[in-house]
Amino acid sequence: MHDNYEVLDLEAGAGRLEVTRAYKRLKELYSRESLAIYSLVTESERIERLEQIESAYQSILTLLNYQPVDKSCGVSALDQPGTVPDPELSTGAYLRWQREQAGLSIRQLADRTKIGTIKLQDIEFERTDHLPATVYLRGFVYEFARSLGLVNATQLSEFYLKRVSPGM
Repeated sequence: MHDNYEVLDLEAGAGRLEVTRAYKRLKELYSRESLAIYSLVTESERIERLEQIESAYQSILTLLNYQPVDKSCGVSALDQPGTVPDPELSTGAYLRWQREQAGLSIRQLADRTKIGTIKLQDIEFERTDHLPATVYLRGFVYEFARSLGLVNATQLSEFYLKRVSPGM
């Protein structure tokens, strides 16, 4: 598995967006019209490399699309591969689904939002006993959604707080 990521010159665990970008970049680099490698590799080496790139890309996409769902972390039954979780009933799962659709790892989102990876995972899995005070949580969920480019970030934070914060 890690060899496939190495073929695409990526770290293991890269998201779908990163994988696709790396794939396209390498396909272009090893295309017949590429001047960058024109005199560096033979035609058979170029074709062999393109086959490796294609195989690695397809293997990683298969892995990303069919990763098992971890039920021990409190993920709802709504959170099955290919199913869009309801943002009002399962906001954390919906945010995770949106992050994965954007091809971002939890680490990349943490870098964007400046929120720790553990807190982001707590939000995704709705671990109520690990969540911060409501005033912070509202901002964290809003920033999580905003960083993914979701236009309903305020509404999502309210959905989330309504379900996980008693007395809201």
